[in-house]
Amino acid sequence: MTTKEFNDLLAKAESGDVEAMNDVARTYGWDKPFVDLEKAFYWFEKSAKLGHANSMSNLGGWCYLYGNGVKKDIAKAVYWLTQSDMAQKGTTVWRMNRWTEIYGAIEGYIDYRKAIHWFHQILEVETDPQSGLYHKTGWNEQLLTKVFAALKEGLSAAKVPATLKDCLSQTGRTKSLFAKPVFFYSSQVIEEAKAIQKLLKKREERIKQEKLEKERQALIKKQEEERQALIIKQEKERQTLIKKIETDYEYGSSPFTDVKGNYDIPEGTTRIGNGVFNKCVGLTSITIPNSVLSIGDYAFSDCNKLESLKIPDSVTSIGKDAFTACKWLKSVIIGNSVTKIGSGAFRYCYDLKAITIPDSVLYIGGSAFRDCFSLKSVSLGKNISTIAEYTFRESDLSSIVIPDNVKTIGEAAFLECKSLSSVVIGKNVTNIGSRAFWSSNLKSVKIPDSVIEIGETAFADCRGLTDVIIGNGLT
Repeated sequence: MTTKEFNDLLAKAESGDVEAMNDVARTYGWDKPFVDLEKAFYWFEKSAKLGHANSMSNLGGWCYLYGNGVKKDIAKAVYWLTQSDMAQKGTTVWRMNRWTEIYGAIEGYIDYRKAIHWFHQILEVETDPQSGLYHKTGWNEQLLTKVFAALKEGLSAAKVPATLKDCLSQTGRTKSLFAKPVFFYSSQVIEEAKAIQKLLKKREERIKQEKLEKERQALIKKQEEERQALIIKQEKERQTLIKKIETDYEYGSSPFTDVKGNYDIPEGTTRIGNGVFNKCVGLTSITIPNSVLSIGDYAFSDCNKLESLKIPDSVTSIGKDAFTACKWLKSVIIGNSVTKIGSGAFRYCYDLKAITIPDSVLYIGGSAFRDCFSLKSVSLGKNISTIAEYTFRESDLSSIVIPDNVKTIGEAAFLECKSLSSVVIGKNVTNIGSRAFWSSNLKSVKIPDSVIEIGETAFADCRGLTDVIIGNGLT
């Protein structure tokens, strides 16, 4: 495997491809240019926990059993080998050998009957009828004979010499058990051998079953290819839709005007373009994913039936007139990363009743909440420095607290807020624009010492205003 091929495979694994995770682990485990046993363990474990049967097998029978990339842990080896068998509804020759070793040689797990059971299973799979009973486990036939004899005589495991452990230390291939029958010292061995002989008769049936299995696997492969083709098609359609949503449109030329009810903007969209949902009069709710960073100018303006809105924490800016004239909009949650709310952003939202401006907001454009006739409650973030012109004109506010960070209250900011009876002006405000509180219901007002200028008619037509305290900053 070339470095480029490996890097491509690693990228697929990091993107969540379970099969690629298993292949990366195998590369780290056995491909010399890339060998890193700890990384091999990491990817086998990650893939196994996501349900990959071969990774479960290698995690248990290679990592935990032999200590490759991790400290030996026989209990965990048994657990993951078992999980692999369960996942594949059966076992493999490789795992049969591991089970034979565990039950034949590992202290605390020795069970010779189970070890021999798995030995027989190996023979069933690896017997070659052309050369007789031939197996590849590398066991010493005489030592295996002693085990059979000991079991036949009813000896406990403690009295049996460590024959299987000795067997497992051998390498190479043994000759057929039938080639030299002189090795058989007990009738138990002969009976066991005869039982194994019967397995050969099942070979033909097994070959048929293997053929059927190949056909089944071919069908599965075809179905998987069709599934992957569908996924690719759907992803292509999704990317096309994302590009469409991120595009800017002239006012009145939205491509989504036929949308009705709820609409889910696809994950991966990074911006909502100018005018993209403008005049979608059938839209009642919108789901904005956490991938969106900005909402463009008049993006949702004139969506008359839009009733609720949650702007996620990923969004940093809301464009001008973004939600203008969403007349049925009753509730808005603004995420904690928004720094800018454009001018007229929520203008003419007649049913909007309350709004909380998070501390992340540094700028609110003019007329942002103008003519929100039902707006009764506003909580301003502590980092706003200016309340721009006409920001809350003709709202239904009864009280407002201007944070200490605000320096300027713009022209007509609270013009004709006829229910506004109480205002607390922050201690750092320096300028109050003309007509700022014109025709409000204020009864009293305290101008802090920081104010150095009050515009013309700032408090004009406040007919109930009887108590005014003017700070020392005015001359």
